[in-house]
Amino acid sequence: MKTLFITILLLVGICAFAYADGFWFVVDINNIVVSKADKKPDKKDLDSRNEISIKENQDIPLDQAEYRDGKIVFHVKTLEEKEAKAIADATHAEIEMVRNRAMQMACEDLEQGPFKFDYIQCSDFE
Repeated sequence: MKTLFITILLLVGICAFAYADGFWFVVDINNIVVSKADKKPDKKDLDSRNEISIKENQDIPLDQAEYRDGKIVFHVKTLEEKEAKAIADATHAEIEMVRNRAMQMACEDLEQGPFKFDYIQCSDFE
């Protein structure tokens, strides 16, 4: 049991040491963060695409990373992005409402004919 515990502690320590160096983010010519790595990217490879790499100690998810003032930071949504998200969410909700109502109406029409459902009820679409 002690051996297992010591082995686990060693593995955790090795993993922690492996990630202690931080993270490398690649930024393209348009200042967009395009990738993330746990090792420093090859300079020649970056230069071939006019990209740069930035080291960051904080583990920022790639889809939330933003290059600002020479650093990688968490992206803060702009007012335009928030408004666009609200419109997209409202549009999606309306489409779902129409889809559900159309399904319910189709179900009710089918039930009035000779068709009989074995497993669903039209109220399932409310």
